Amino acid sequence: MTDLKVVATIPAKPEAADQVRAALQELVEATRAEDGCVAYDLYESGSVPGTFVTVER
Repeated sequence: MTDLKVVATIPAKPEAADQVRAALQELVEATRAEDGCVAYDLYESGSVPGTFVTVER
C-alpha cells in the first residue's frame, strides 16, 4: 500500500499567529496519536512568520 501524503499551507493573520501556532501544535499531538498516522509534522516559515505548513503521512 502507498502512503497518502497531505501538505497544507496555513497563512495566519499577524495578530492571530500565536493562537494559530498553539492550536496547530495541539493538532499535531492529537493527530500523531491517531491509528494509521505514520507522521505529522508542523513547520513555520522562517521568511514569512505566521505561515505554517503541515505535512501528514
